[in-house]
Amino acid sequence: MAFDIPGFDNIEFNIPAGKDKKITITIPPVDCLYPTDVTAIQNEAEKQHIGNDSVEIMRLFLLHFNNTQAKKDAINKLVQRQLVEIDRIWSQESDIPLGESLPSTGTPSEETPSSPTPSE
Repeated sequence: MAFDIPGFDNIEFNIPAGKDKKITITIPPVDCLYPTDVTAIQNEAEKQHIGNDSVEIMRLFLLHFNNTQAKKDAINKLVQRQLVEIDRIWSQESDIPLGESLPSTGTPSEETPSSPTPSE
């Protein structure tokens, strides 16, 4: 007997993209991130000296999964309040308690994860 394992839907957010315009961005649920994506985001955070407790880590996640220029431009214009709200909703929709939304490999921030592989 085989068990069916369901897929998952990305979580969508409509964010400002100019005067009276919105753009839809997406991100997978917290517990549906591939290790290669987490590693790529952690490597970028280290490169930019962004700590895991910084609200800017949310921006890195959004930029990683939304790669059109229009989406990147809109994400880069988000303010702290908007990023915190996205993180709150992302945690809620992922059924993850607030404060535990950002995945960790368990590697201390001073160390670099071994064998990083870029996202495909």
